[in-house]
Amino acid sequence: MEVLKFDCLESTQLYVMENLRNQSLKSPVMVVANTQSGGIGSRGNAWESVQEGLYFSLALPLSLLPQDLPLESTSIYMGYIFKEILNQNGAEVWLKWPNDLYVENKKAGGVMCSMLLGNVIVGVGINLKVRDTRFGALKVGIQKDTILQTFIETFEQKKFSWKQIFSKYALEFYKNFNYGFHYKGRVVEMSEAVLCDDGAILIEDEKIYSLR
Repeated sequence: MEVLKFDCLESTQLYVMENLRNQSLKSPVMVVANTQSGGIGSRGNAWESVQEGLYFSLALPLSLLPQDLPLESTSIYMGYIFKEILNQNGAEVWLKWPNDLYVENKKAGGVMCSMLLGNVIVGVGINLKVRDTRFGALKVGIQKDTILQTFIETFEQKKFSWKQIFSKYALEFYKNFNYGFHYKGRVVEMSEAVLCDDGAILIEDEKIYSLR
């Protein structure tokens, strides 16, 4: 897989999407930046300024995804795998539904997934060091290249099915119950949410999926 590294980009995800559209890049490809000037977060918000972070986006052909993966829940699948890789390297991160990475009770990053031209575009950001303690960051130092290479190898080797990832995520879903998420302009509380086998949640008889 081709890996492109930059000192600063507006957004690794926007860079990948724009260059796939104009055929300057070919999937599979990973784009990494030391900093982002306008990284995209959930609901279109820019990433908060941090002292140090890991920012990258990965374009993968849909053929490299597990056949049993519900595409609407790709962010859960990708986010959980990334979380596991971080934790295997000493971090203490958990995945808040649908795509936020938390350290204890503070958001430290997130995963954004979208579909484009037969590919899934996975945008990932995680805070390594922060100046503002309102935001979370990893408690340990990590080797960025090791994390990125392990993430790439996971998909090249097709290591995990959706069923394998979901069974582990379901055991940790209770961590969401003290939180909410933004949906249709309001905050929905997770305390009454039921996790479905396809990664959606059921709240007040409404089924809600994670893909934005």
